[in-house]
Amino acid sequence: DDIFSVAFSADGKRVVSGSKDRTVKIWDAATGALVRTIGHTGEGRCLCKTWDRGGDAGCPVGGHRGEVKAVAISPAGNLVASGGGYRDNLVKVWDANSGAEVCTLAGHTSSVTWVAFSDDAAHVVSGGLDNMVCFWDIASGTEVCQVAGSAFAFVAGAATSQHHTNQ
Repeated sequence: DDIFSVAFSADGKRVVSGSKDRTVKIWDAATGALVRTIGHTGEGRCLCKTWDRGGDAGCPVGGHRGEVKAVAISPAGNLVASGGGYRDNLVKVWDANSGAEVCTLAGHTSSVTWVAFSDDAAHVVSGGLDNMVCFWDIASGTEVCQVAGSAFAFVAGAATSQHHTNQ
């Protein structure tokens, strides 16, 4: 299936990808081996499979309803964020080790085309075809603020900084 987004972990040991088949995949960067798939099978059955352990693990919640257009790995490598495309429009945060969903963040009205973590991984920022930039608190699963960007047809990317001010 088509792959829409890839990202390296900060330590360079893992690569995460998001694709048309509605899954997020975590790969070993040194060997290219698939470590974990998070998401749905073609039948809509929830799938959290760990190849390095050799079996399926239970998945308490579902994945994206549509293709995965954006992915990011937290600086510590313990969380993965994914942004859903057409028919989904959600941001999801996953535990990279277990495959369990940490939270679902709803606020976009169109495809989410990028996601990024703050340096402390307490927040996710996302943007997309709805021309919105959303800032999310992961612990509470709530939107901190939303900014409309009327100068662009859609938001294509952003970066975060470790230096925060509340001004």
